[in-house]
Amino acid sequence: MTVPEIPEVALAEFLADLGNSTLDLTTAMARCTKAMGLQHSVAYLADLQQRQLTPLNDLVRTLPIDDSLAGWTYRTQSLRVEKSDFGGTTAWLPLVDGAERLGVLAVQAPALDALSLRRGRTLASLFAMMITSKRAYKDSYVRQTRTEPMRLAAEMLRAFLPPRTIGATRAVSTAVLEPAYEIAGTLSTTP
Repeated sequence: MTVPEIPEVALAEFLADLGNSTLDLTTAMARCTKAMGLQHSVAYLADLQQRQLTPLNDLVRTLPIDDSLAGWTYRTQSLRVEKSDFGGTTAWLPLVDGAERLGVLAVQAPALDALSLRRGRTLASLFAMMITSKRAYKDSYVRQTRTEPMRLAAEMLRAFLPPRTIGATRAVSTAVLEPAYEIAGTLSTTP
C-alpha cells in the first residue's frame, strides 16, 4: 500500500534536497508548484519604471501594470482571482520582500479553495525569497526588470542609491528614479 504524498511534505523534501540548490529558478519554481499540488505558476517582475510585469519565463506575455488584474495585484498588494483560459482558476498573488514589491505570482489550480490559496501564498513567499537571494549575484533578474539598455553613468548611480522601498509596521515609502536609463544634466567648468 502506498501512502499518498502530502504536498507540504513533498515541498519540504524538495527544499531539503541539496541537489536542488543548483537548479535554475524557473525549474525550481515549477517543481515547487507541482510539489504543492498546483497546476502551474508564473512569476512576473515589475520593470524599473513600474509600467509592466515581465514573466520569468518566455512562454507568456508581458502584462501592463495599469491595465491588468496582475497589475492591480501589484499596485494594491491584494489577491485577485479569475477563470483561467486553460481551465480552472488563476490566483494573482503579490511577490513581496519585506516592504519591497517585486512583482506578482500567477498560480493556476483546478478549483480555488482555502487550501490551494494557502499553498499559493506559501509559494509566493518562498519565490519572493528565492528571487531576492538570487538577484544579488545573477544579472538575468536585472535584465528582466529593464525595458531598454542602461547608460554607464545611470548604472553607476543606481549602484550607490539606497533601496527603492523602506518601511515599518505603519508606513512604507517607495520611489522610482526618472529618467531610469540615463542621467541628464550639464557639466560646466569656469576658467
